Amino acid sequence: MRLLRGVSGRVLECGCLVGVYETYAGQVIATIDARGPACAEPSHLLHREVTPNGDVVIEESSIVHPSTPSHP
Repeated sequence: MRLLRGVSGRVLECGCLVGVYETYAGQVIATIDARGPACAEPSHLLHREVTPNGDVVIEESSIVHPSTPSHP
């Protein structure tokens, strides 16, 4: 995904810096741009997409759905 421009940014309570960007496709995304030195949140990884308040975005393609047992 290519970024067109930076829209805003903020520092989370944990010290991580979140950047909000507009993509060439017109979407607005937020990513972890810098990890806070005292951040204890293991999901705050550099360049990981997050919501503007720091919650990690889970893409549908990365969700593992349990398979249902087949009955003969």
